[in-house]
Amino acid sequence: MQSVYDQTSEHYDDRYWDIQIHKYSAFEKDFIRDKSPLIIDSGGGTGLLARYLKREIVILDLSIGMLKVSQRNYSSVHLIAADGENLPLRKESSDLVTSFSMVQNLPSPQKGVREIVRCSSLKGIITSLARVLGREKLMDSLNECNVEYESVELSLEDVGFRFRLLPQTHSHRSQELP
Repeated sequence: MQSVYDQTSEHYDDRYWDIQIHKYSAFEKDFIRDKSPLIIDSGGGTGLLARYLKREIVILDLSIGMLKVSQRNYSSVHLIAADGENLPLRKESSDLVTSFSMVQNLPSPQKGVREIVRCSSLKGIITSLARVLGREKLMDSLNECNVEYESVELSLEDVGFRFRLLPQTHSHRSQELP
């Protein structure tokens, strides 16, 4: 999958901007309310979220080609080459961790969801292509993480959820998720 994104990185923004902006706008209130100094975007690729928000974010992506495009286009990003199943971040690294259409590309989407939740100290956003990783599978993964979540209407092709950590989730954070 990494090589596919490396090869298409130069044309990714032109091809997917309209699709991604629709997803970002569905979560507009999450971004407006968020006052945390740091947003982490797992699978953030070329930095479309930074372009949309016009603010500083940390982008993690496995594709070096995608990260190079982001570096060239945006000065307000911090880039980390990373596997979405093994994020090189401490637990509770940011109040808001996002992942737009990345988890369905992982060998273990459930592990990717657990990593996103692990790195969040408060809340997060996850979207996926419905035909690849449907609503029920994504809900199962969120249930395993013991978070409160709600579905966000996106399109027939995409499913989306916002999640919030529950107080007891914090008390169990010292135990690593399997």
